[in-house]
Amino acid sequence: FYRQRARYHPQILWLILLSIGASILSELFFTFYVSVFGVSNVIGHGLKILAMLFLYKALIGVAIKDPFNLIFRELKEREQALQVSEGRFRKMFREHTAIMLLIESDTGAIIGANPAAVMFYGYSQEQLCHMTIQQINTLPVEEISFLRNQAIKEEKNYFIFPHRLSNGEYKEVEVHSSPIISQGKKILFSIIHDITERKKVENALLERERYLHTIL
Repeated sequence: FYRQRARYHPQILWLILLSIGASILSELFFTFYVSVFGVSNVIGHGLKILAMLFLYKALIGVAIKDPFNLIFRELKEREQALQVSEGRFRKMFREHTAIMLLIESDTGAIIGANPAAVMFYGYSQEQLCHMTIQQINTLPVEEISFLRNQAIKEEKNYFIFPHRLSNGEYKEVEVHSSPIISQGKKILFSIIHDITERKKVENALLERERYLHTIL
């Protein structure tokens, strides 16, 4: 009971603790029982009545007067914690230097883009949020849908994609994509890194290795 005290209405918690305390004290006075009209017996019965009154007040009085807070207190606390968590996420999403997109799981619609994504793709935030990921990712639509479903089901969360910018330039990107819950809906939270230059260096090294193999 005491370990779960945070889950109880504060007034109910104190009334129940007072009831328990009064019950313990009454039993203590009963141990000094001398006669029916003895002082310890009278005090013991008085404390028993007081314990019952505290319990009645806790379970009946507060519940009748303030039923909404009694029943929904924990729900309200969870909602408040969720609001704080979402606020932190929005702040991180807005201020982080990594490219980030929020993508609708069924259609691939872009429903969120941070300033880093706006700068990278060359579209305004309003333009990006009226586009689908299929308009940026140049893979076949069926393949994009299949891979998106893999990310939603958490079967795979790392991908390498060709992405097209607003100026027609193509970039090779690695994408870390995981499902999150936002406003009761499951969406994809994607963090994107431009690896175009890295891939160029890797390809150049591979070509050099092939060339060396041919002449040796």
